[in-house]
Order: sequence, then C-alpha cells, then structure tokens
Amino acid sequence: MSRKGEVSTLRRRLIVGGFVIVFAGAGVLNFAVKRHDLAGIEGAQAATSAVALGSHASSSAWYCPGPLPIGHRGEQSSIEVVNLSVQPVHLQVHIAANSGLSELHSYALSGLANQTIVLPGSKLATYGAASVVVEGRGVGVYEVVVTPTGITTSPCTTHTASSAFFGTGSTAGSANMAISLFNPGATPAVADVRFIVGANSFLPGAFSSVPIEPGQDVVLFAGHALPQRNAMALAVTIVSGRIAVGALHFKVANQLLTRSIVLGSQVPLGTWWFAPVVVAPSIEQVFSLYNPTAHGERVRITLLGDGAEGVSTVFVGAGANLRYVAPRPSIAGLQAGSVSVAGRGSLIVDRAIAANRSFSPVAKVRLIQLPAALPTGYAVTAPNVAPAKVWMIGAVRSDSVASGVVAVANPGDRPAEVAFEEIARGGSIPIPGVGSILVAARSIVSIDLSRHLNNMVSLGIVIHATRAVVAGMTEFGRSRSGLSAPAALPVR
Repeated sequence: MSRKGEVSTLRRRLIVGGFVIVFAGAGVLNFAVKRHDLAGIEGAQAATSAVALGSHASSSAWYCPGPLPIGHRGEQSSIEVVNLSVQPVHLQVHIAANSGLSELHSYALSGLANQTIVLPGSKLATYGAASVVVEGRGVGVYEVVVTPTGITTSPCTTHTASSAFFGTGSTAGSANMAISLFNPGATPAVADVRFIVGANSFLPGAFSSVPIEPGQDVVLFAGHALPQRNAMALAVTIVSGRIAVGALHFKVANQLLTRSIVLGSQVPLGTWWFAPVVVAPSIEQVFSLYNPTAHGERVRITLLGDGAEGVSTVFVGAGANLRYVAPRPSIAGLQAGSVSVAGRGSLIVDRAIAANRSFSPVAKVRLIQLPAALPTGYAVTAPNVAPAKVWMIGAVRSDSVASGVVAVANPGDRPAEVAFEEIARGGSIPIPGVGSILVAARSIVSIDLSRHLNNMVSLGIVIHATRAVVAGMTEFGRSRSGLSAPAALPVR
C-alpha cells in the first residue's frame, strides 16, 4: 500500500469510525449494570481524556503531572507526543520541577508522527511535570519513566480539576507514594491532601492548605505523613484554583524497588472499565475501591477472561476504602474488568498488578498471544469511563529493552471486528502479520508485539473496532525486570 493510501485509510477510519465515544448503558452490554454518575454525562466527560479529531483547527492542552524523576541516577523521564492527524502541528512544552526549574520549548511535529521530549538533566535530584499546548487537534500525549527496574507509562490528561482521587496507595515496608500537585495555570492554587485508611480519614498538617504557585509542581511523599500503612486511598481537594494531580508508586517486587506512574481520577463515577492485562498464578490483581460518599455502597466487580470469570459483590462503607483481591487463575491468560455501583452512588477505583516471580506463560486460546516470559514488577492502572470504537496507545516500544501485549476486550453481546495499526516514521500501516480479528461477544483478543515488531521505539498503536470495546496494554521488560499497564486513550 502506498504512503498516501495508508494516510487516507487511517484518516477515514479515525474520523468516521472513531468520531463518537460510545457509552455503555443498561441493556447494551450484558455484563454491566446501569451506570449512575455523580454528575451525569458532564462528570463522565470531565473524567475522560481523549484524542479529539475534527475538521476545525483548534488548540488543545495536555497536562503531565508525573511526578517525573529529574536528575535521578539511572532514571530518565520523557513526554511522548503522537500526532494522529495528517496535518502538522506546533507544540509548546513547559517543564516545571519541584526544585524550581522552569523551561519552555517549542517543537514542530509533522502529520502521523511522534515526538519524544526528554526532560532536562539536573545536578539536583528532583521531580517534575509538564504541560503541552498544541495548535491543532488529533494529538495524544503520554508520560514515560525509564528506571533500572523497568518502564512505567501513563497517558496525560486534558483537564485540570478541582479534585482528584487515588483508590490505592501504600507506605508499608519500602513502599511509598510521591504525589504531584501541578499548577499549569496563571493563578495560584491551594490544595488539601487527605488520606483514607479503612473508614478513618487523616489530613496531616503538612498536607493541609498546600500552596501551588502558577507554573509550579509541588511533590509530597505519603510516607512522611502516614508511614507503614499497607493500604490507603487519597482525596485531593483543591481549595482554590485548578490543578493536575499524579502519583508515582514505589513498591518492592522480587526484592527490587519498582515504580508505577498513574493519574488521579477527577470525579467519582458509577461505573469504571479496566482493559485486559496479563494474569497468572504468580500475579496478584487488586482492585482498590474508595467510596467518597456519605452512605455505604454495594459494588459489583465483573471479571472477563481467563480464570474466575463472573461477578462478585462487595460492600464499601461511607467514606471508606476497600481492597478486593481477585482470585488467581490456574493458568496464564488475559483478564478485563468493570466495577459498578449497584445503587445510585459513585466511587473511585484503581487496579494494581504485582508479579513477585517471573514466569513463562502458555496461552490456551488461539486468539490470545502472550510473550515467552514475563518478569517481576508492579503496575497501577487508572480506569476508563466507557468502551469506545477507536483507541490509541502511545510511547510503545518493542526492542531489546521492552515490549508488550496489546489486548482488546469485547464486553458486548455481539461480535466486533478489530484492526491494529502502528503510527511511526510519518505513516500508518497495519501491524505486520496481524489482520482484522473477529472478537466474539464477551471475549478477549491480543497480540504480542515482540512477535510482530522488532527494534521499534516510540511508536503509537491505533486500535479500530466496529463496536465499542475496551483496549489496553501490558508492557514488560525484556533485558530487565518491570511491568507496566498503561491505559489507552479513546479517539473521537
């Protein structure tokens, strides 16, 4: 296929096939309950970051709160920008650090191309954040941290917020949680960071009324306030102004300190969706549920895929957090999930996977591809608000350092046809050896990138489906340890 034909095909698919995010309601998806959002559709839209394609040129902004390590030995942080449009765009990138560092850079990015922006070095070990202002549409942005124990990746957000929540956190043993309060705006902000342990709430003095000046990134460590807590949730309330909030989790896996970066959820919702991840007897999968309301909620946790498929019901008390440990499957495979409030309430959910020993999985289904071996590691994933027809995953690599399994779950009651394409080197082509795949109702398909792509770094993967699906990735180290489960961005 010619390059011109490739571009036209992608553009037609993205604009026509992915113009609308399809929301799931009662009767449309047979393993979901009716969603009841705290703020209705407006709340769902505020919680969603999406790559928006349209005929009208406009500016868009992405916020990457990190915290991104700067000046840490053996660690490198970067921002990955993927342009899904055929039109060139201009980028203005502002980088701010907890140490006071502030830099502004400009870039030109051609159509259907990627740009890796490596954060500057520093003699002082600190943490930073970035904002990316784009002249045009069709751009998705990811934040990436490479460490001696693996790679962790997260999409950035298109929204600043007046609140942010994390369902999971730990300061037990060597675990910790660095919380980034990033103010990309022009007015000061003030925030409270509250910790929830079980049914108890704590607002330590150093975490109360924290000032964040315009363009400043303030990084706080949970272990300084509440040491040796095995499980806790966080609620960040912005007293004045609007900010972007992220967290970097530290956790020991197989005697190595691993990291996982994740965004805070901006509003509680009645239903959350989690893309398929690799599961195995050696992997612990935990859903952390935080109920910020004043009344208890009965919550349904639905698992789709290998092992323990079905619905479990738990009760989360008012203002409390709860950990649900999913049953471990007898063999390695893939598993997706959804979490729904049975009543009219809302909650915050995160999912963590921890592999404390490496293993060699064997897939039992032809349409599921798993790598020859998976290392140890730890990954936290924020959920999506709804299935969609088109998804993008940025900052993907498949080389001697890392690769990944891209997976799609079809939670509906009718089959969906799915196609995978790569965006790299100014073009769009189907992933070699992977044609369109028919995904049966309530089924999962996946592709192991290490089987199809070699020596590919900083590329984008676009997933097209004829029906609303949930897509994501499990990234694994190849020459080192480390797991990551970056969320995909819906395209509309």
